[in-house]
Amino acid sequence: MVSVKPLSAAANTTRMSWFVYIVRLDARLSRDNIASRLAERGIPTRNYFPPIHLQPYFAERYGYQRGQFPVTERVAASTLALPFHTNMPEQAVDHVCRALQMAIDQETRRSA
Repeated sequence: MVSVKPLSAAANTTRMSWFVYIVRLDARLSRDNIASRLAERGIPTRNYFPPIHLQPYFAERYGYQRGQFPVTERVAASTLALPFHTNMPEQAVDHVCRALQMAIDQETRRSA
């Protein structure tokens, strides 16, 4: 089972601007549980962008509600922003990767 996939650039993208590193978790995993497990190891994460139709302006202005765009909501619920910056030492990257794998393993055992 592939539990996590890095997002990739679209074929027509000419240049990436890496300001954050996003992964998409398998739908069977709880992003929030994984984020909590990473936080316990001192690794801050963030949910990536919420679906635009659920942001207050669009919801209020156009009346969008949860459930109207289920694919967008499902994707948003499975993406997680990991720590990333240009001066991040390889040892720190390894630490984040190992902790993410441990959190995924724990979540997989919990949901089995």
